Amino acid sequence: VVSAASGKLQNNPNAEAFGAWGYQDSCFVLNVKPDRSKYAMMKGKRYAISGKPLTGLADFVEKELNAVIDPNGVTFPACGDLRHIPESDLTAESISEIVASFGGDESRIS
Repeated sequence: VVSAASGKLQNNPNAEAFGAWGYQDSCFVLNVKPDRSKYAMMKGKRYAISGKPLTGLADFVEKELNAVIDPNGVTFPACGDLRHIPESDLTAESISEIVASFGGDESRIS
């Protein structure tokens, strides 16, 4: 999360991962064994399942979503030339109002 005031990355493992599930210190990572089988693992130390291989999770997600998880594939295509994105019309005052709507918690704004 980037602070709107300082522009610096904040690293607070107890902070909510705004826009995502859980906390900043927790996430799922997909691992691939030499035999090409996949398993997920939760990073961090917050939960009982953290650090344990979740061997059925990738297969479950693939089956339920009717999708293939390809760790070598492109997740998001390239955005292209970002110079063509127009500048924001937000003023500093508008940004302050947005931050205030989150109770002044700049860590929830990126």
